[in-house]
Amino acid sequence: VNYCIRKTNSGYEEFRAERFELDKEIMEYDIHNKHEYYDMNYFLSSVRNSVSLNQPGWAETFIEKYKDRLEPRHKSFALNFAMGVLNYGKKNYGEALGYLSKINIEYSARKQQIKDLMIVIYCETGAFENALNLIDTSKRSLKNDKQIPEERKKTFRKFLTFAGMYIKLKLVPDEFKADSLKEKMTNSSHFVYRDWLLRKTGELNAST
Repeated sequence: VNYCIRKTNSGYEEFRAERFELDKEIMEYDIHNKHEYYDMNYFLSSVRNSVSLNQPGWAETFIEKYKDRLEPRHKSFALNFAMGVLNYGKKNYGEALGYLSKINIEYSARKQQIKDLMIVIYCETGAFENALNLIDTSKRSLKNDKQIPEERKKTFRKFLTFAGMYIKLKLVPDEFKADSLKEKMTNSSHFVYRDWLLRKTGELNAST
């Protein structure tokens, strides 16, 4: 699973499907130490990966099976975020935002993950002004943040910058700039929602 994650983060999107097959096998045979809490990061990455492959039904079953085995101090965040991701995948955007709004967490990187998903949902619902405002406030908070390592900040900023460029092209179409943006993202190293932004940018020229 870790190998698949590293390969996906290096741009080999086909390893998402490979990782999903492993996750299915892990859940089918319940390959997990039942005397320990279920790892939160693995729990969330499994949900995100299955939703990215348009498998929300499996993600829903996975959440239901393991939600009560999450460590109590992380359960509220993990469950609400997972349900936000799930409902985003099911295109229940209002419900997704509702789950995200329930999260109260101090850790800056987790806050930014929530904001990133909210930006994606705002774009999907046409709330582009909300998305641009959140991009702007996120960039300012990242600049002053002392918790997040600089390398992690770079990946967050990359998504925020590319998302902002996409929104501006959505509002004022330019075929040449859209092609240029798609090329920049294709040649870029990993950042969150890269495949989503590539697809949405590709749709810009298809609709003109």
